[in-house]
Amino acid sequence: MKQRITIMAIIAVFVMAFCLGEIINAKQPGGQPSIKSVKVTPVKVKVKTDKTKKFKAVVKAKGGADKSVSWYVNDVLGGDSSVGTITQSNPAVYTAPAAPPNPATVTIKAVSTSDTLKYATSKVKIELSTKKKAKIKGVAATGAPIANGTVVITDATGKEVGTDETSADGSYSVNYQKKYQLPFLIKVTSEDGTVTLYSVTNDPTQPANITPFTDKAVETLVVQNGGDVSDGEVEDDIEELAGQTADMDSAISKALETIKNALGLSTVDINFVTSKLDTEDPDDFYDDLLDAVESSIEDAGKDDIDDLIEVDDDYIKVDKTITLKYGEYGVKTDDGEELEDESPEDLSEDEQPEIEGTISAVDPISMTITVNSNTIGVTDTTVIKMEDIDGNDTVVTFSALAEGQFVKIEAKFEGDLLVAAKIKIKNESEDDDEDEFEAAITQKNDEASTIVVDNALIYVTVDTVIDINDTSGAFSDLAVGQEVEVKTQLVDFKLVAVKIEVKDEDSN
Repeated sequence: MKQRITIMAIIAVFVMAFCLGEIINAKQPGGQPSIKSVKVTPVKVKVKTDKTKKFKAVVKAKGGADKSVSWYVNDVLGGDSSVGTITQSNPAVYTAPAAPPNPATVTIKAVSTSDTLKYATSKVKIELSTKKKAKIKGVAATGAPIANGTVVITDATGKEVGTDETSADGSYSVNYQKKYQLPFLIKVTSEDGTVTLYSVTNDPTQPANITPFTDKAVETLVVQNGGDVSDGEVEDDIEELAGQTADMDSAISKALETIKNALGLSTVDINFVTSKLDTEDPDDFYDDLLDAVESSIEDAGKDDIDDLIEVDDDYIKVDKTITLKYGEYGVKTDDGEELEDESPEDLSEDEQPEIEGTISAVDPISMTITVNSNTIGVTDTTVIKMEDIDGNDTVVTFSALAEGQFVKIEAKFEGDLLVAAKIKIKNESEDDDEDEFEAAITQKNDEASTIVVDNALIYVTVDTVIDINDTSGAFSDLAVGQEVEVKTQLVDFKLVAVKIEVKDEDSN
């Protein structure tokens, strides 16, 4: 009898242990929480402009890990108006942009919120929806409206989007089919042919004004990205720029901000392209601003805004003899804030032109160096520092400067000459010294094993990883015109490519 009770007790212990184990496993399924994989469907799809498409993320997880994801379009959380937008639900709803971007294929990415290294992508080709029409409108003015002027709009490929004649108040409106690629370049020519101004937009759903300010912004956009507006082929420059620039929104915004700063309006809330411009409203801020700048230039005995602002590759030069009489001419913002007169001064240390790149030439006789095609003077007052392997700065002399070195320069004008106030010779130190360049290859030197991307001279070594359509490549596979993403590191004062990824050539 005792033996039977003992056996029953042992069985009961085993049953209890088994049940306890099951309870523990039920509370901790799969052990430590982790994400195994993320998949997105559909993997590849075509979507018409302004149309929507659902995408579903399937997340395999264990240990009760959070299966939620964040959605990106071309690595922008939620996307934007130029590449399309996507909701943060699952399934997510993607809405294609009003016009195909350039390139027309975008990448949808679902990233695990629990483990950002786990993600999946889908390729979406944006196709034209020729049935729908849209309208782009704005106002053309200098200080007075440009009446009876001819407006011509072209897209990123140089195709004509549409034309119109401006009204008495300078307004225009162009209907077009949504089959063109952004950005749009807008050109207005006065009735007598004496005035030609440009503007540019990457969002045709917003107004697109054409003024001397937008014209200077277009010049800045073109010139500071390697173009030349003096040849009169601005359409070709924008077409080339659109094919080389991944983020046109940022490029256009930067150009507009540059002109705002040159006009002393850095703290003023105005967008020269999209802000309200009403030439018939005596209290319109934008119109008053145009009038004040035009009158200030004339008061100084000069002709136009070209005399006030000079655009060069890496800097903006403002004529210091022209006082912008915002206060004298009673310019007020829409909030009633009265602007004060602006007298251009020598650039402060924080505002000095900053030039960053490799030295392409050193002239010890004239005491000049060349960086990004800019000739820069070096004087006895120029502070030259060299960064050693530990990241410490040492003061050096002109003789330490050499071709191929990567430098950061703060410069100022002395007459028409750009003179360096500070030069820092960069060397390999921290991971922060790694830079990424994303643009087209503009030069290639087989003998020196170098390429030029976004005005940066980059050395390619045997250790450089070259990826072409997910296939290992070689230096010989690189060619001028290819769109690349280059990760670099400073080694012995030179930019050396760590990895070069050639953009998908099949989609071009």
